[in-house]
Amino acid sequence: MKIKSFTICVMIFTLFVVSNTAMSQVKSPKGNTEIVIEGVEISVDYSRPYKKGRDIFGGLVPYNKYWRTGANLATEISFSKDVKFGGKEIKSGRYRLYTIPGKTKWIVKLNSELGKKGFYEPNYDLDVLEVSATPKAMKQELEQFTIILKKHKKGAKLIMKWDMTKVVVPITLK
Repeated sequence: MKIKSFTICVMIFTLFVVSNTAMSQVKSPKGNTEIVIEGVEISVDYSRPYKKGRDIFGGLVPYNKYWRTGANLATEISFSKDVKFGGKEIKSGRYRLYTIPGKTKWIVKLNSELGKKGFYEPNYDLDVLEVSATPKAMKQELEQFTIILKKHKKGAKLIMKWDMTKVVVPITLK
């Protein structure tokens, strides 16, 4: 009986160690950035892949093709009140944010289709907004994809950075 109990304890301990090790090695951990400006809450939920020595833009992320702007689940952005995103009006709510990176211009889109996991292109009929942004070269390489919301003048900046590239989309309050 003691051997059976010991064996069960060893199995439970092994399962615990293996599951904790697997959880600590998530390839693209979840990320979130949020900001509140004059009572307007803006939040972005996304996954944060690593560069791992790969060519990113024009390589892992092809130019002029759909990119879910992260990994795993589709990136989602929410606004608690109506705002202007990249100079265009968008109603309060939660949206899928995806991009089409190019060498000299990125297309950033908001789409009403939510909750997609994995590499699924959105239903383009559900796009609600499209803006252009200019990619800028960074001086220092960034290993992990990062989105930041930063207060700026009459609103915020949505900043997407990875590898040697930074893209900024202004968000202004109405």
